[in-house]
Amino acid sequence: MDPTQMSFYNNKGGMSNTLTHTDHDNTEEDWKLAAAEKKNLGNIAFKEQRLDEALTLYDEAITMDPTQMSFYNNKGAVYIHKKEFLLAKNVCSDALTIGQRYGGSSADKARSLARIGKACLQMGDIYNATWKYDEALTTLETDYEAVMVDKVTPQPVPSSKNVKVDEIQKQAAVKKKELGNKAYQKGQYDKALALYNEAIELDPTQISFYNNKGAVYIQRKDFISAKNVCLEAVRIGDQYFACAKEKMRALSRIGKAERELGSIYNSMWNYEKALSMYSDEVLATELDKVYSEVKEALLRTGRTYAVDQLSHHDLNFIFRITELHIVHI
Repeated sequence: MDPTQMSFYNNKGGMSNTLTHTDHDNTEEDWKLAAAEKKNLGNIAFKEQRLDEALTLYDEAITMDPTQMSFYNNKGAVYIHKKEFLLAKNVCSDALTIGQRYGGSSADKARSLARIGKACLQMGDIYNATWKYDEALTTLETDYEAVMVDKVTPQPVPSSKNVKVDEIQKQAAVKKKELGNKAYQKGQYDKALALYNEAIELDPTQISFYNNKGAVYIQRKDFISAKNVCLEAVRIGDQYFACAKEKMRALSRIGKAERELGSIYNSMWNYEKALSMYSDEVLATELDKVYSEVKEALLRTGRTYAVDQLSHHDLNFIFRITELHIVHI
């Protein structure tokens, strides 16, 4: 078998529903059986804590049959054991995409979501951890599976919903924010950050205060902090029913931070989610730039994608799995 001849894209650049092989001596069933055997060997290696060997075997299984969610989920479990949480999150996101494309059981989808949740929790992203665990629990079909996932559900995030903010505090917070804005416009980023923090102390219910902190961090090129504070902005916005425009700003800044951190897939996802909430020409232009970069990157690989005929969704999907060396054309 020659896995480099696999393709699940058709000649028009769209996704094909079946795998094709130039090696006619092996049927698709042969490939699937060989992939399942690699997965079983990977499971044995994983149980024996031979983690690098398990990863190699799961990768071989994916190369032989890239349509099975469980192969990606098992890689995610290995990465979690290796404490490589960003890789765990990414590969389990791939599992969900594969499941959506080729069909996957609710149990497999719940495993993907729970492992993304666990990875987010370990990386300090409480908002997305809680969200993914909740999605996992609603995806499951049986009480037993729900209990198993619930064992790793994080404790409830302390909520600011019960915070009492009187009018005097609200007005004082707004003044701090306005002073922060003036400092920001003058390039006095440390001062602006301090003032936004003071505004949040006075009134932690306003999404714009967190968004403004995110803008400061982006200017300082502290993209991890920008991402985290804007994730907090999204959480606050959901709790206090913020306007769509402020939610769009939070998501667009997360997208900007993800792009600068090299996570093009997450950048595109956040930009698209932002635009679905509130139309913004500047953000739409930024998203188009990202997709242009993706097209150029795909063309540089030498693979025969008809990139101009691909939708944003297909570009997003191809780029993610190409990064992981899953597609071979």
